[in-house]
Amino acid sequence: MNRQYNKVQLIMEICCGAVIAGIILYVGFKWTSIPKVIPIHFGINGQPDGYGGKGNILILLFVCAGVYGLISFCQRFPQTWNIPVKITEQNREKVYSILKTVIIALKLEVTLILAYITACSATFKPLKGWFVSAELIIVFITVFTGMYRCRKV
Repeated sequence: MNRQYNKVQLIMEICCGAVIAGIILYVGFKWTSIPKVIPIHFGINGQPDGYGGKGNILILLFVCAGVYGLISFCQRFPQTWNIPVKITEQNREKVYSILKTVIIALKLEVTLILAYITACSATFKPLKGWFVSAELIIVFITVFTGMYRCRKV
């Protein structure tokens, strides 16, 4: 498989890194103004329904970076992916490229979701009411678009 990134994949990877660096810097600069008790769980309506110490923000940061790292690791082994089409010599590169783009897009989406949750926790603000629905819709659209594109190859 071609391990090179195309332009879209590279831009999304750079955005992932920027989001992670940005949320770490944001928390670092706001650390002294973060309340001692913060929301650590949000209900489906976006309202906080669980609280904990501000140290829990660090857990969110580690989860964000950890998920990024785990997805990046898995991205390197396309032969282990659950692919929705039969891989042949003729379609291998194209299908792997499509799925690599999908995986990087999902990595960016998850990174943005966790960064937003971290920022809301740090500022003791509820999530927007539409947030849960929007995140699910965006993730499903990404996955189903990738599956559709693979089937068209």
